[in-house]
Amino acid sequence: MPILQAIYGLLLAVGPTISLGCFVMAGLKLREEGGINFHAGRGFTKWLFWAALFLTLPGLQAWLQQMGFHVPTLAPGARAYTLPLQSAITNLVVSYLVERIVPILASLLLFKAVMDNAEGKSPIPSLVSAMFVLSVSGIYILAQGWATNGAFATAELLWSMSNYLFSVISPIVGALCIVGAIINYIRNRDWANLVWSGIGFLSIWGLWALLQMMVGVHVS
Repeated sequence: MPILQAIYGLLLAVGPTISLGCFVMAGLKLREEGGINFHAGRGFTKWLFWAALFLTLPGLQAWLQQMGFHVPTLAPGARAYTLPLQSAITNLVVSYLVERIVPILASLLLFKAVMDNAEGKSPIPSLVSAMFVLSVSGIYILAQGWATNGAFATAELLWSMSNYLFSVISPIVGALCIVGAIINYIRNRDWANLVWSGIGFLSIWGLWALLQMMVGVHVS
């Protein structure tokens, strides 16, 4: 059916753009869930999953074809109807949401961090979310570099995100935990938990290997 083919072609065309919007939503959900932590299976991880899915729609198409499903192709005449809508969605997300709304959201989160500190709460959750939202374009570029068109592209992209989290983010967080432990020790505050957390972040790959060994699986 031409209408369904047009919708399908439009979805493939704007998938990467929608993915960018999903990363923005993930950053906002991160603050809602605590900023420096997140709930498994809740908004932050769900929006990351949707971002990965929309970015790898060609891979999903390849998987369906590999499983024997007939995947429709976009009729040549249908593109004339979908092109204006595709352009509108792209401009909405890139020119309006990312370039104009995202800086405003980041500034509000920064203001929220100052307000949190004024109430005696930690400003770090709001600061982390502000940094995530403000750097969403860079996160999107990284994800584009990891995305493939293979049959398991979505899973491969999510695994690349996990590798980046373990290899790049975890050592930084671990070092910050050790610094925080030293500061707390000098100020005569609780520091042991930060030390153990720092060791955990710095040895995250070892913990991952230990977990696989305990359950008898090997993930590569």
